[in-house]
Amino acid sequence: MSALRVTVDVQAQVLEDGRALVGGHPWRLVRLSAAGAAALARWRAGQPVADDPAERRLAQRLLDAGLLHPRPRAAAGRAAELTVVIPVRDRPEALAQALATLTAGPDGPPGAILVVDDGSRPAQAARTAALVRAAGARLLRRDQPGGAAAARNLGAAQATTPLVAFLDSDCRPRPGWLAPLLGLLDDPGVGAAAPRIRAAVGRSLVSRYEAARSPLDLGAHPDVVRPLGRVPYVPSAALVVRRAAFEDAGGFDEALPIGEDVDLVWRLRAAGWRVRHEPASQVVHDHRRDLRGLLARRVVYGTSVAMLWRRHPGAIPPVVLTPGQAAAWVALLAGAPAVAAFAAGAVAGRGGQQLRRARLDARTTAHLLVRGRVGEATAVLNAATCWWWPALVLAATVSRPARRLLLAATVLPAAAEWMARRPDVDPLRWLAIRTLDDAANALGVWLGCARERTAAPLLPAIRRPSRESGATR
Repeated sequence: MSALRVTVDVQAQVLEDGRALVGGHPWRLVRLSAAGAAALARWRAGQPVADDPAERRLAQRLLDAGLLHPRPRAAAGRAAELTVVIPVRDRPEALAQALATLTAGPDGPPGAILVVDDGSRPAQAARTAALVRAAGARLLRRDQPGGAAAARNLGAAQATTPLVAFLDSDCRPRPGWLAPLLGLLDDPGVGAAAPRIRAAVGRSLVSRYEAARSPLDLGAHPDVVRPLGRVPYVPSAALVVRRAAFEDAGGFDEALPIGEDVDLVWRLRAAGWRVRHEPASQVVHDHRRDLRGLLARRVVYGTSVAMLWRRHPGAIPPVVLTPGQAAAWVALLAGAPAVAAFAAGAVAGRGGQQLRRARLDARTTAHLLVRGRVGEATAVLNAATCWWWPALVLAATVSRPARRLLLAATVLPAAAEWMARRPDVDPLRWLAIRTLDDAANALGVWLGCARERTAAPLLPAIRRPSRESGATR
């Protein structure tokens, strides 16, 4: 394995002259010994992690906490180490573009390209076969559609290279997309790495909205992928996996019509593999370009929540709160602002005590407390529209506090998001589409819960407050 170089997470803070790190998701404070602080200073200066067991353990702990991230290593010219598997059904035009991007650019041609035709209609199947032959790829065909999971599993079973890249037919990798992912997989503990998936440029209102708020776009910052994390999953529209890890996890669950990629990532984690999201690698995806298509897809995405909950209990709650935070929000919704203020004050007081015990200065303590409360409020308000919208709308017909919460949940996160992202959509239409988008997701979540006959995915997760991490190394 080549030398590991790391960088501090963009949202983390280095405190006390390098003796402490605060950040991650969930939030944590990690105190470092003198040797650990010296190692962190060297890493921040660009030096690699030393070939020392204690230093490597410290680096791995901070990587797993999301406080550090590996810098993508140079891995150009290694595309021959992987097989690209492309599932397709009735989309030869999109497939042609995907194949063209794979056979050109600085990455070089992959070791093999396997196109799995998942039961296309005869005319479309003939065009697909011709495209595959022209690209020098190999065609596998299923007579009857079995879904993307089955098609990917079939392709992976035919792969002989150590790495497999899954790429949907409506995706177009940008030049150089493989090098950062292959660099991450140089670490034998990393089982999968995913690029950032960007929406294709379009001029329709929905295309411009998707460019700023696609559910497939997991953001501009690298991160470790884990349930309840800042990046809890990555989509399989574009995903590079270690074949041994894929087989260890059992491949895609073909019984899942949606959410099979989330399920695979979580099973990889459960099997002991690490998964990374790396935005230095980018893939363009053809999103829906009309409102009806966008909302229909969001409903479908939402229905996966209950199915995933059945397989991974507790991994996908609408929001995670401490008992004190939950009490404050319940009191606010019940129309008892004084009780809510008391509970919120108790939460802030406890957090302040923890930070003071960590010997942080008053300014840093105040900043962290405010950031924590803003993050909590944002998470609750997003859950109100993306998960609880049907119940909240019903409650708003009879409850003034519920009406206020519904208004706040609809307007405030949308306004904050518009200010942060500055999309190519005016604020009013942004608010309108975002509201419909979240409502469609919530409708899908409730439909999925009804089908699975469980309300568990709708309940917030109550966790004890995190404690300060001890000294390391």
